[in-house]
Amino acid sequence: MNKKSIYNRIESEYQKDRFAAAKREEERKKQIYSIFPRIAEIDSLIEKNGLELINSVFAVKGKEEREEFTEKIKVENEALIAEKNYILENNGFEKDYMTNVYKCPKCRDSGRVGTEKCSCYNERLMKKLYDVSNLKNKTDKENFDNFDFSFYSEKKEESEKLSPLENINNIYKICSKFVKDFESKHMNLIFYGGAGLGKTFLCSCIARELIEKGKIVVYVSAFELFDMIEREHFGKNRSEEVYDSLELIENAQLLIIDDLGTEFATNLSVTELFNIINHRLNNEMSTIISTNLAPKELERQYSDRLISRIYGNYTLLRFIGEDIRIQKKMRK
Repeated sequence: MNKKSIYNRIESEYQKDRFAAAKREEERKKQIYSIFPRIAEIDSLIEKNGLELINSVFAVKGKEEREEFTEKIKVENEALIAEKNYILENNGFEKDYMTNVYKCPKCRDSGRVGTEKCSCYNERLMKKLYDVSNLKNKTDKENFDNFDFSFYSEKKEESEKLSPLENINNIYKICSKFVKDFESKHMNLIFYGGAGLGKTFLCSCIARELIEKGKIVVYVSAFELFDMIEREHFGKNRSEEVYDSLELIENAQLLIIDDLGTEFATNLSVTELFNIINHRLNNEMSTIISTNLAPKELERQYSDRLISRIYGNYTLLRFIGEDIRIQKKMRK
């Protein structure tokens, strides 16, 4: 799936909504006309006045005469509409009951107000982008505004050049720049370090920022990715959904692979992972990989050509410090 197909799906949804709205309007008209025949007469008179007004443009030659006729029709229609509204409201109906049939009254389910996209269109687009991202509500809490630096110590270990706080500040700046320069600069990141140091959290921060900018982001765990690869190639629970998901993973504007190294890897799955990464590099589509494995451990687990492509094209960011999940428990 690409951006164009997402837009096409949204347009298709609007088309269905307009068809449903027209059907609702027709049903409500029939209902009201059967209960209040006078309203049917009023609508017929208003329609007749409209036709007479159009014909007057050609039939009535004098300017003053046309203006008088227009004003006469206007007054008549206002009186008819007032009577119609009185009948409806006096019998427990909203005055716009017959016409208030759209999901979005502002754009009448067209997605546009004039030449601008309606707010409901942007809401649909965001929902679609979050749906395909596999993040859903994850980014509600995991975003840059909620990143807590207090979990990182200012104390520097003898074996380290930076303290955990200094280190995470540098990583945070790189991640912010990654988002800022996303459209103009092709960049790939690999987050590595122990569990619970904020790698997945920062992945979500980046994902949220880019989705809000209308980018197609796909977030997938290594386990899910390798499982999809095995199902696609060996026909185990093979489906169109798996095919579409793999196509989306290959072509998303940003792909995030979380927890690389926790999956059950086979020669086939590692080869396909290389193909995905290689395809994305060749087409300058950014990827972020998160792993608990150190570089030497990655080298032992994956093929030389995969490691070579990653090391040659990714910025490696090492996370240090104490497990945040343990710290949170201790703070309670």
